[in-house]
Amino acid sequence: MRMFALFGLAGAATLLAACAVDVLNDKPEVEGVMAPQTFTLSGDEVSGRVDLQIGDRIELRLPANPSTGYQWTFDTNGGAAVLIEKAYIADPAPEGLVGSGGTRVFVFEQRPGPDTEISLRYARSGGDVAETRMVKIQGR
Repeated sequence: MRMFALFGLAGAATLLAACAVDVLNDKPEVEGVMAPQTFTLSGDEVSGRVDLQIGDRIELRLPANPSTGYQWTFDTNGGAAVLIEKAYIADPAPEGLVGSGGTRVFVFEQRPGPDTEISLRYARSGGDVAETRMVKIQGR
């Protein structure tokens, strides 16, 4: 009887282990399907064409200094890439220093639909444009 109980416990433990959740999430849910990725373009790299799978993200990082009155803005053609995050990260500056620069970050996620063109402008509110960039996101 004791041997039967031991085998019963071992069998239950094996069944439980087989049903365990992948807590490290290191295995794709469907074999052959890649998990979404994030691609980063910085500075002068922010231009040209980028190919993304549905669910992939593109992070655009541009140098900025809002204290000069210039800021990065963007327009899209209404394609499938959707802005999901926008942030400004100030560079470390000595205490008391005002007006140091930083980085403007835009994160877009690819959704099903047509290609997206993102036009970026570094300009003052009065229309004085210092720089422009164009990124075309092509969905696969």
